[in-house]
Amino acid sequence: MAGPIRSGLGYDSVAAFITMFKKALGKPPGKYLSGIFPKYKS
Repeated sequence: MAGPIRSGLGYDSVAAFITMFKKALGKPPGKYLSGIFPKYKS
């Protein structure tokens, strides 16, 4: 999931995108999405 989004935003790696996401929202994308969509599995 993070791959297409991170490349569209200009991040060179998934790790860089996840680091930015955690700094901005307090948790990694998988945990964030599972809080919004309970059936989502990261």
